[in-house]
Amino acid sequence: GLWGDYAAAVEGLRARASAAPEQGGDSVRMRLTTGAMTALQGVGAWRRGRTTEARRLLEQARSSISGHFEAQLANQTIGWWMGELLVESGEPAEAIPYFVSLADGAAFITDPVAKHRLGKIYERLGDYAEAREAYEYFLTAWRDPDPALRPWAEEARQAVIRLTGPRRD
Repeated sequence: GLWGDYAAAVEGLRARASAAPEQGGDSVRMRLTTGAMTALQGVGAWRRGRTTEARRLLEQARSSISGHFEAQLANQTIGWWMGELLVESGEPAEAIPYFVSLADGAAFITDPVAKHRLGKIYERLGDYAEAREAYEYFLTAWRDPDPALRPWAEEARQAVIRLTGPRRD
């Protein structure tokens, strides 16, 4: 709801991207800044209910910044937004590749939080074996979670119980 702040942030990124060549910046920096601006515009479209436009902008942003190591976190964030947008739009199966890329990403580490999100998606889709595996990974990784993640751990424990047994195997 802070659309004035949003507009200022978009305009600030636009100005940085435009000024980069004049200030001796390289084309990579300009592309990364433009990608960040496009991602922000995508989130703005998503929050305003324009999901088709949001998807286009977020995908455009991801391709704009992909391949740059320093932009890996930005690309992961955009991937998370895209996955959530698809889940909210009623397309959870389409969201799976985004969360898989985060869970089993190029950083050669597995993100337990993305695994937790995959567990929910797989369960919603009726893929109980995949859901249980994702939840179990989360529980193994977060054996003794911080207080903020304890409700997630309890939710995952309950899901594993719910998904284990003769009705779900």
